[in-house]
Amino acid sequence: MTEKLKTLMDESSDLQFAAPDLDAIVRDGDRTVRRRRIVTGAAGLAAAAVVATSAIALTGGTGVDRTADPTGAPDGPVAEWAAGSVLHTQTGPVDVGHPVRAYVRTAAGYVVADDLGTVWSVVGGEVRQAGYVDARHPRLVGDDDTATAAWVDPGTEGRHLVAYDQTTRQATVLGPVADGAEVDAVDGGRVYLTEDGSVRVVPVGRGPEAVLDPPAAHASFLGWEDGVAVWWADHDGQSEYLVGRTEMQPVVIPNVRGDLAMLSPDATWVSLDADEPRVFDTSTGQQVQMDVDGRDFATGYAWLDDDTLLMVAGRSTDGPIELLVCAVPEGTCSEDPGSAGQLGTFADSPVGFALPIGSYLGDG
Repeated sequence: MTEKLKTLMDESSDLQFAAPDLDAIVRDGDRTVRRRRIVTGAAGLAAAAVVATSAIALTGGTGVDRTADPTGAPDGPVAEWAAGSVLHTQTGPVDVGHPVRAYVRTAAGYVVADDLGTVWSVVGGEVRQAGYVDARHPRLVGDDDTATAAWVDPGTEGRHLVAYDQTTRQATVLGPVADGAEVDAVDGGRVYLTEDGSVRVVPVGRGPEAVLDPPAAHASFLGWEDGVAVWWADHDGQSEYLVGRTEMQPVVIPNVRGDLAMLSPDATWVSLDADEPRVFDTSTGQQVQMDVDGRDFATGYAWLDDDTLLMVAGRSTDGPIELLVCAVPEGTCSEDPGSAGQLGTFADSPVGFALPIGSYLGDG
C-alpha cells in the first residue's frame, strides 16, 4: 500500500459511526454493453425487488425499500464511493440505512458491511440483511460478472466461509476456515481464500476444492479475474508483481511497491497501488501512461468496466482528496463532479468515507 493511501487509511482509524455451472459465463468484451449494464442494471433490479420483500432465511432480516434519487442517473460514468449510510452509485445515491464501513460491487448491486459487522445486500433500492463479518476488520469480495459476493463469518462456533447470491438472495456456507484466513477474490463461481500460507480455491456450487500454486517462492496472492492471477513477491530485495494465467509464465512487473492490485473485469489491465498511476497490460507488462494533470498523488481503487478506472487523488500533500474517472488505455482522466469537495483532505481525522475495495479504510 502506498504511503499516501496508508496515511489516509491510518488517519481514518478513529472514525466513529452513528449507532444504528458458472464456468460457462460468456464475456463479450463489449465495453458499451458492460457500462450499460452497470448504469441500468440496478434500476431494473429495483423494480423486481419491490415484489420480493420477505425476510431471508439465514438472518431473519426484513427487506427495506430505500429508493435511489428520483432525479435519475448522472450522465456518463461517475466515481463510486460512500459516506455515512449513503452509497454514491452510477444510478444516483442510495441510502442503505446503516453506516457503510466497507463495501463491494457485484453485477447485481452492492454488498455492505456496517459498523456492527452486519452484512447487507443492496439491489437497486432494496436492502436485505445477508450475514455477518468481523466488525473491526471487515473483508468482502464481489464478482463484477455475477451476482456473487463472499466473506468470512466469524461465527459463535468458529469461522466459516460464506458466499451470497444477490439474485436468489441465498447465502451458502462453504465450510470452516482457519483463524487468520482472508478472502481475496470471487470469480466464475469460485472463491479464492488465503489460509495458512496457501490459496484455497473453493467452488460455490458442486466440485472439488483446489490449491493455487504460487509462481515464485513466498509470493503473496492478491487477486484473480477471468483466469488471471496477481501475486506480489520480493525477489532479491526487489519488489515485483507477477501477473498471468497459472499455466503460463507470468508477466513480471518490477519496482512497484504496495499490496493492492485491481484487475479489470476482462483481466486485460491491472492497476497497482502506487503514489502515481501504475496501470499495465497484463499480457505484455507494458505500462499505460495516465494523464492526471500534474496531481501529486493518484492511484486506482476500482474498475467500473473493462476500460474505466476510478482513482483517488490529490493535487498536493495535504489534498483535498479527489476522485477521478479515467479511460484506459487512452489515459485521460477527469474529476468526478459529484464527489468534489466532499471527501476532505489527507490531514483530516477522521476521514468519513468508504471506497468499494471491500475493506475498512481504517484498517491500514
